[in-house]
Amino acid sequence: MDKTETAQLPATIFHEIRSLMKFVLDMEERNYARGRDDHQFKFFKKQLMRQTYDTLRKMFKQLEEMGVAAKTPYDEDVKGGYNPDTVSQGAGYLNSEEFDEWLKENGS
Repeated sequence: MDKTETAQLPATIFHEIRSLMKFVLDMEERNYARGRDDHQFKFFKKQLMRQTYDTLRKMFKQLEEMGVAAKTPYDEDVKGGYNPDTVSQGAGYLNSEEFDEWLKENGS
């Protein structure tokens, strides 16, 4: 089974967590009269983004250690954002061969 035909767990996690981060930023922005230009908002955004990206990297490393995910051959990092030109779509990880096989055997 080709990687492009298989749902990629790392890409799904990446997109869901990024969407949540963007939602939190949009909600937080409403608390400041100057919105995104406010210095306190900029500090909040920087901290949230750093924590989110660090957590994603840690999670993907743990999935790799569990045999579920594997690092891609692409030069990409979660901080680089969505990338429509790679199968991992910017996550930096793909399903491992073993996980793809398990999905195939279990009808997913």
